[in-house]
Amino acid sequence: MNFSVLIGISSTHASDARLSLLSSFLFVLGYIFAAQSFRHSWSAWVMIICFILIGAGTTASYLSGVSAAAKNYPHRRGLAISLTISSFGLSGLWISQLASWFFIKEDVVQVDRLFNFLGILLGVVGIIGWIGLRIIPQSDEEEEPLIQGPLLTTTLKEFIRDWTAYVYLFSLILLLGAGDLWVNTMGTLLYSLDPGGNPANQVSIFAFFSTVSRLLFGALCDFLPSRIPRLWLFVIPAVIMAATHLLIAVGVFEIWPFNIASLLIGIAYGSLFTVAPVLTSSSWGLENFATFWGILAYSPMIGALVFGCLYSSFYDSRARDGVCFGNGCYRDAYLISGGCSIIGILGMIVVWRGWKLKRN
Repeated sequence: MNFSVLIGISSTHASDARLSLLSSFLFVLGYIFAAQSFRHSWSAWVMIICFILIGAGTTASYLSGVSAAAKNYPHRRGLAISLTISSFGLSGLWISQLASWFFIKEDVVQVDRLFNFLGILLGVVGIIGWIGLRIIPQSDEEEEPLIQGPLLTTTLKEFIRDWTAYVYLFSLILLLGAGDLWVNTMGTLLYSLDPGGNPANQVSIFAFFSTVSRLLFGALCDFLPSRIPRLWLFVIPAVIMAATHLLIAVGVFEIWPFNIASLLIGIAYGSLFTVAPVLTSSSWGLENFATFWGILAYSPMIGALVFGCLYSSFYDSRARDGVCFGNGCYRDAYLISGGCSIIGILGMIVVWRGWKLKRN
């Protein structure tokens, strides 16, 4: 999401269809040159530039889809956004399976052929988006906001001046960063507890429950009775996130099955990643939604960097010959991430109060 702000602004001033076309161009350029770079052993800098282009294309594709879904279905934006994000998340699963079926020869991945295939495939998908991503004019019927009060249309200047945006960003950094800590350290954490454990099984459990929770909480955003504050749809998975990190820290999963941790964090992470953009669109409006969510989408990257550095420093300080076993390897890092998640929950409650005051 490194390019999310610039691409989000581009979406606001251009259109989601043109953003999809931009993703097509970036994917083709990035993957085709990456294939040639791999085949001919070009400089590493060429591959770095290729992956920068691919990352920008991924962000453009993601934001064009989420933005168009939210704008076309404002009355059911929770379900529309959750379906889009879930589909985006599942793409890696089926593409990896496709790669294992058709692009492995004699147990060696044919990287250049795979890159060429992805460049053509995603280029075509981007063109389809350019043709099909159109904003359908909505009726004048007033929608029921997820946050009670008059609907708002916020400019970028107003968003930057809004103190709740900064507290919201801070809360997302803590909570989504904690989720990314699990994603990035799951393998070493499992190995420290059970050297014979299979990380692939944990990835599958995490991915499955993350996807299911995205769909469920997206639907709940739309279909829960209006008297139930949508704040709870954020707080409940956030509490699950904080509690699971603290349970990991105190060594509960030295006794309990490790699958339970993967399940719980999958639910929490998927739910938060769906509810957060829905609340963003409801609080600051749909007109500049791609820009605002593009800014807020930096949160997991920042959080993952901070928590990842903490984890690696604690792990390395206790490791012998690069390997660490037992609860001491990860205890301090997960105590900090669990505590920070609680602070993120408190911050979100403050944000919710600020949103209600703003609308009254």
